[in-house]
Amino acid sequence: MPRRGVHTESGPSTTADVIMLNDRNVATVSGDVASIQTSQFNATEGPRDVETNASNAQKSEKDKDIPFSRYLRKVVKTSSRVIRALSIAAFVILLTVVAFMLYFTIMANFSSEDGDRTAPHEWDISRVLWQARWANNTQRTTAFDPIRLVIIQHTVTPDCFTFVACVAALRNLQSYFLINLHYDIPYNFMIGNDGRVYEGRGWGMVGAHTFMYNRCTLGLGFVGNYDRHTQVSKLQIERMKLLLEKGVREGFLDPNYHIVAASDIQNTDSPGSNLYKALKELDHFEHTDRFRNVDCEVTYGMVS
Repeated sequence: MPRRGVHTESGPSTTADVIMLNDRNVATVSGDVASIQTSQFNATEGPRDVETNASNAQKSEKDKDIPFSRYLRKVVKTSSRVIRALSIAAFVILLTVVAFMLYFTIMANFSSEDGDRTAPHEWDISRVLWQARWANNTQRTTAFDPIRLVIIQHTVTPDCFTFVACVAALRNLQSYFLINLHYDIPYNFMIGNDGRVYEGRGWGMVGAHTFMYNRCTLGLGFVGNYDRHTQVSKLQIERMKLLLEKGVREGFLDPNYHIVAASDIQNTDSPGSNLYKALKELDHFEHTDRFRNVDCEVTYGMVS
């Protein structure tokens, strides 16, 4: 602590203030000047404190000049094992979150309009193009060719509005039938919400869509649930017409074919009220229930 003393010399009597800092004579002044100069000192700081502060300041300046990579290694080296473990865990979690964000962003873009441009054909998608699994479809409709009755149903599955989404939906649907019911996808063709026609069992093959009618009909399944939220589009109807025209042109379908809803021949809600309304506007739609609960032989005789 600073101490103040009195020093007397010969001659005129004068009083001098001596400022002592840690027993060292810092300054000798007289009168009121001493009080001014004394206030300029921090009496709580000794020489060692000043040296320590200066050293810390120099160290801080040096840290600023260290490259980030070396600084990071220094921090890691001086950290405890627990801190390092927590830091690594936090870094891994951050990378995982970023990876998931990138993945879902890419998948969202791929499933959008850009993903839809990957379709290999404007509307006619074969089994090969949608990568259908192999199935042992050997029964044919030869005895009733050309087919004279087209049955419309809905799949009661989620909608698909792009080629990529429809391919995924149809592959899931086919897997369900193969695994759980041990037979291929039941429809001859399917109409996606993207307006494309996807080959199921194909032309001339016996389906598994409508009991009693599979041997002598063509089964079309519209993807979605048209009894609730799904709305049929004009593009879907136009593409269905293109398919049926192709069938007539290639000899698989009789030019005077009849279109019926599954609900008109059996007790079912398929194809749903929304799709049923659209079907009633078609030229080939059968507005009677004369085909209800009859077998293929009777049906074939009714439309011959």
